[in-house]
Amino acid sequence: MSKVKIAVVQPRSYLRYAAGRVLDDPTAPEEKNLSLAFDYVDEAVGEGAQLVAFPELYPGPSPGSDALRYEPVVEALREKAKEKQVYVLFGGAKEVNDGFYNLYHLADPHRDSLFTYQKLLPAMNEDTMLRGDEPGLVETDIMKIGLLICWEAWFPELARVLAMQGADIVFFPTGGLIYELHEVWRAILQARAAENTIYTASSVNIWGVEAGMSYIFSPEGEVAKLTTEGINYGEIDLDRLHRMRSEDEEFTVPKKYRTIPGTLRVLDEAVSSVYYRAAKDHFDKREV
Repeated sequence: MSKVKIAVVQPRSYLRYAAGRVLDDPTAPEEKNLSLAFDYVDEAVGEGAQLVAFPELYPGPSPGSDALRYEPVVEALREKAKEKQVYVLFGGAKEVNDGFYNLYHLADPHRDSLFTYQKLLPAMNEDTMLRGDEPGLVETDIMKIGLLICWEAWFPELARVLAMQGADIVFFPTGGLIYELHEVWRAILQARAAENTIYTASSVNIWGVEAGMSYIFSPEGEVAKLTTEGINYGEIDLDRLHRMRSEDEEFTVPKKYRTIPGTLRVLDEAVSSVYYRAAKDHFDKREV
């Protein structure tokens, strides 16, 4: 399959409780998130999307939610993916004893198994979150998909690992309340795409207190952008992506690509050793 149409949803999201008590509203109808998710999937499939991706912890439940339960939400969206024959990426929190896992799932319409990524790096306000072990990577019939969550985009090592493992695209589903970081967020998503020769995609929840910031980037630049509630559509050109990975930069004009191709081909053990030594020295000093 040469080209894949994806739908990155930036939904109206209902949340009763949020970090910092910014959004506390005990009357917020969180249960509506699931029915709205069904509507977004229907709309995206109607527009020809082969994959639908939601933001972090959507449709839920969120930590502390008493309106949605984890297992029924997961089962409902797995059934929706099968019904519509579309891949669905979605998030939710799973309570475990005194903590929770921040999870992001891929429902495959062609398989009974469910791929689940456990967020690896808790954010500063996620002191009760349990850590996962590895970045998420899953191979589907349409492409190889990498999964990270929110501020994990700030750690280039994670996206690089997924690129080295063959990811065609890395999704960064994000919670919200970060619109003031818009320009930096945009630059980071573009950088992760360019430096690794991958696509990147992200969206946030629209809680009514800020604008949205959904982007899809190729290694060569912005594919699609959305700052309002709705669905951000983009096309993933796998043939072009794989050519960029297999070719080297040529010092000619006009340029064949609007990026430097073959970056991972240049990466070698010597470069990796430099990073390893620096990382070891950094952590050794921090422990003193």
